[in-house]
Amino acid sequence: MTLGAILLPACEAALDVRVVLDRDGAGSLGVSLSADEELLARAAAAGADPIAALAASARALEGWAVVEEALPAAAGGGRRVQLSTVVDGPEELERRSAELADALSAPEVDLLDGFQVELDDDTVRLEGRAGLVATSATTEIGLRPEDAVRLLEEHDAFRYTVHARMPGAVLESNAGSAPAEDGPTELVWRIAPGTSVALSAVGERPGPSALLLAAGAVSAALLLLAGVLLLRPRRT
Repeated sequence: MTLGAILLPACEAALDVRVVLDRDGAGSLGVSLSADEELLARAAAAGADPIAALAASARALEGWAVVEEALPAAAGGGRRVQLSTVVDGPEELERRSAELADALSAPEVDLLDGFQVELDDDTVRLEGRAGLVATSATTEIGLRPEDAVRLLEEHDAFRYTVHARMPGAVLESNAGSAPAEDGPTELVWRIAPGTSVALSAVGERPGPSALLLAAGAVSAALLLLAGVLLLRPRRT
């Protein structure tokens, strides 16, 4: 993301990071970045295209799906890029989220650190960090970091959210309130300009899925039936 562009009046951008977890710490990781027509035009004048740059970064990696699309003129026009990947457990989530953090990195602003998941018998714990903190590199565009933060606040130019869906009911979290329709496992952090937020959530770890339990019950029944047949006296 080109911070200099979104600091100008009438420019808007939105970043949404989303993590979905199951009971074993597997699931999915995704990000959506959108920018309006005005921002893209000013970024292009500075020789940058944040949408294309993020898409190119993801395409250079294996295992990421990339979708680019134009936004309707009624919504301000512009473009959006969505990246998504499937993770098979905590270690891959940590690796993939580090890749995402690298893809989102910019000299002028710190946006994301990787995610970590810890499992025990009863809970799933998600930890991470997201921020919208200007760095000293903003001096290259003629601004002190604190001035860059002030302009972001005044223009309300950059909306940044992190969503997490836990596998069971949330027990502890420092997230804000999620929309009611998303249910008790959905969490939302809204990252304000100038802040770095340690993301933390603990959710119940549900038991095996009903399908697995049903399959286990069927297997046990078949074994029991086989045992009965083997032990039944043979007719002579």
